[in-house]
Amino acid sequence: MKRHPFSTVFAVSLLLTFLAGCGGGGGSGGNSGSSVPQDMDELDISDNFDFGMTQAVAVTITALDSAESPVEGARFDIYDGDPTNGGNLVCTGISDAQGVYEKEITVAARVTRIYVKTNHPDLYYKVVSVRIVGGAAEYTYSTPGSQPAHS
Repeated sequence: MKRHPFSTVFAVSLLLTFLAGCGGGGGSGGNSGSSVPQDMDELDISDNFDFGMTQAVAVTITALDSAESPVEGARFDIYDGDPTNGGNLVCTGISDAQGVYEKEITVAARVTRIYVKTNHPDLYYKVVSVRIVGGAAEYTYSTPGSQPAHS
């Protein structure tokens, strides 16, 4: 069987192109003159780098029904963003006999509000946005027409 010279030239050209595109070794990744740190002592960190990438938030949710009585056993899902818009679930909790749920959570430093979601039938608002102020987020469920105690 006779081979065509074109197919041989094409195969060799393709092989050479592939090898040349792989960078040719050395492992420098195009960073000529710079080295990759091998341990923490070799890291060069900018003086204006913000190490505070997260924040602790004291969450207090109070669940009151339409008669302003505590709601025991109300489930709350806490999100770092609007849950209807892709917010991440941070934690889930249940109110105690006094209708209170308290927990310290950790969220990204950029988060200025948490979102509290419930499906409890005695609580009117199902998703609320609560502002984080001074490391705390507090909300008291209320009924329409009353003054909710939230940020």
